[in-house]
Amino acid sequence: MYCQAISVRQLDEILDRGFDGMLVDVRNQPSYRHAHIRGAVNIPYETFERGDGGLPKDKTLIFTAPAGDRA
Repeated sequence: MYCQAISVRQLDEILDRGFDGMLVDVRNQPSYRHAHIRGAVNIPYETFERGDGGLPKDKTLIFTAPAGDRA
């Protein structure tokens, strides 16, 4: 597993190139419903305390979160 923080600009570039992975928004559902990146799926951070959240093992994953412990 490889993990790297990226900037908003880098994310925009990745999405513009036609990202073929999974974009995961780890905020709570009210925050996600208020606004989110098009194409992102909402799997709240707390879900991962109980397992992998059903994430695919064969795709590149990008997680989005506000600044802080979840980011």
